[in-house]
Amino acid sequence: MKKVKKKENVLFIVYLCVFYDIIILLGGIIMKKEIWKDIPSYENIYQISNLGRVKSLERISGGKYYRNRIMKNTLRHDKYKVISLSKNKKQKIFYINSLVFKLFGKGE
Repeated sequence: MKKVKKKENVLFIVYLCVFYDIIILLGGIIMKKEIWKDIPSYENIYQISNLGRVKSLERISGGKYYRNRIMKNTLRHDKYKVISLSKNKKQKIFYINSLVFKLFGKGE
C-alpha cells in the first residue's frame, strides 16, 4: 500500500486597492472591506454595513448609556433577515437586504 503525502495547504493573500475598496483574495474566497453607513431616519443611533451587519452606536438616551455593539438579526419564516430598530420608544422592523440595497446597491 502506497502512502500518499498530504499536500500542504497554502493560502495566498493578495491585497488590491480599487477606488478605496480593499478586496482580499483568500484561498479563492473574496472578502470585501466592511463599510458602515448611517441608517436613514436613525442617524447617530444605528449603522449598517455593506456586509449586512447592523450596529447600535454609543450614545446616552433618556439617561441611559448605550455602548457600540453589533446587533442580532432574526430570520423570518420567508427566509429573510430582519432587524428591529427603535427610536423615541417606537419600534420598527426592517428587512436587512432592503437596507443594504438602499444604501450600497446603487453603485456608490
